[in-house]
Amino acid sequence: MTHKITENIYRIELPVSVGLLDSVNVYLILGEPSLLIDTGYDREELRSLLDKSLSELGVSIERSDIFLTHMHPDHAELALRLASEGRTVRIGEAEAEILSGLRKGPEAGADRLRSLGFGDEFINEFSKITSKRRLPVDKSRLLGVNEGDRLNYGGYELLCIDISGHSPGQTGLYIADKGMLICGDHILYGVTPSVNAWDGEPNPLSHYIKNLLKLRDLEIETLLPGHRTMTCPVSQRIEQLISRRNKKLEETLMSLRRGGCLSPFELSSLITWSTRWDRLSTFQKFSAVGEVAVNLEYLVSLGEAEKQPEGCVLRYAAL
Repeated sequence: MTHKITENIYRIELPVSVGLLDSVNVYLILGEPSLLIDTGYDREELRSLLDKSLSELGVSIERSDIFLTHMHPDHAELALRLASEGRTVRIGEAEAEILSGLRKGPEAGADRLRSLGFGDEFINEFSKITSKRRLPVDKSRLLGVNEGDRLNYGGYELLCIDISGHSPGQTGLYIADKGMLICGDHILYGVTPSVNAWDGEPNPLSHYIKNLLKLRDLEIETLLPGHRTMTCPVSQRIEQLISRRNKKLEETLMSLRRGGCLSPFELSSLITWSTRWDRLSTFQKFSAVGEVAVNLEYLVSLGEAEKQPEGCVLRYAAL
């Protein structure tokens, strides 16, 4: 489904299932050339829907420049396939280096899972559902962008803004004279963006919160998120997200005080989730434990908790 946002800017909704989300937003800025922002999964049915929507607007993927807000598969998988076939893709510099193998990136391998407290049975099951690896991409096909870089498409100047946290190099595009921000998954409505504990990112929650506060200082009238649509002013949504993060941090600390010295996995079963802990799927448990681990690292940085490694397992205690 295609929606016109303003002159030369369109949103294309592609149906997908990502946790509680049922679609991903791809944005198009018409011009010579056009700019496609995010592409969705590399699935034949989604590629057909995207091609159809672009064709109706008189453009094609092959003749459009591509920009990725971040490297998660629901936003980037098709673009990475196109890059491996010779196309050029812009993405945050940190993630360009990760995808091209020049820098260690976020991983969820067996050693990392064991450090969070997962057992071998879970690790074996998790490896089965995450066996598909990212496509190796030649660095020359990825053009890294940094905060302050400017792009020009469709009569608009797009300012690149670092909004890492949800991913190591998530980058937003800000159109100042329109008060418009394309923000990937940094700010979402109806759900709280995930910030997970993947190896290589010691304290991603600090980046996430810092960048939320940075966006609060911008004049943003229209937010274009990676999923769903804007339903309240950006400043109000930022305050809601910060409040929810603070409440989760408080619950994490209180549960840690009651439970003693615990691994993130052990602590997760004491935390309140929208679905009962014993009914969470394998991937949902991974995500939940990752969120708890992120909260614990943030509490350590605040001096509210301390890390007490036990063998290969990370354990934490309240101070």
